[in-house]
Order: sequence, then structure tokens, then C-alpha cells
Amino acid sequence: MISSQRLISRRHNVVPVVMGASREEYRAAAPYHSYIHVDDFASPKELAEYLRLLGSSPSLYNQYFEWKGTGEFVNTYFWCRLCAMLHAPPRPAERLRRTSFQEWWHDGACRSDYDVAKARSVRDSDALL
Repeated sequence: MISSQRLISRRHNVVPVVMGASREEYRAAAPYHSYIHVDDFASPKELAEYLRLLGSSPSLYNQYFEWKGTGEFVNTYFWCRLCAMLHAPPRPAERLRRTSFQEWWHDGACRSDYDVAKARSVRDSDALL
């Protein structure tokens, strides 16, 4: 997910608004100030207000593309990881069978540090925002 967003922003002047992976994961994989992480805002309303401001201020918007001229390279050690995968002994394919959709969807499917995942319903998750 991170790589496709970076590819889009590199080819077009698009500022990705990201969520899912933690801020630390994005910091490790993307240049500084090249995306907007939803966790940097207290609420969806605050994020929307910032996006409106960004849309009305070309100088603020263009700050998100200054990294393109820096020559900054984020090393993901792709070739090392690929080499390790190619030399790893093959693992037998694992079959995962769930008898219950609820079990599959809820048991361990969400990150434990994500508050919305702790909610039992959409109404509960809205209260967390």
C-alpha cells in the first residue's frame, strides 16, 4: 500500500492522505513531508479543514513536493530482501480454514493499537473519533 501511494505522488503532484500503517512505518518508507497521515489530526473534521486550507494555498501545497528536488532516497533494501527470499528454503503451502466469518474477521484481524478496532460497532467507533 505504501509503495503504490508513493508511486502516484511521484508521477503526479498528488499528496497522499494515508492511514493504516503507523506514522513510524511511513517515516521509514517515505521522504519527510511527502504525505499526510490521518493520525496527525484529532478528528476527521480537523483533517478536512487542513485539506481545505491546503487546497487554497499553493505555497503550502507545494511544500509537499520539495522532497522531489532533494535527491533523498529511502533505502528499503529491496535487493537484499529479494535475495534472501530467493535463497530461503521453500515452505510448504499453508491452508487456512476458518469455519466462522466472525472468527476470521475479528480474531487478530485488526491492530491492537488501533482504537477503532476495539469498538464493537460503528456507533462505538464514532464515539472514539
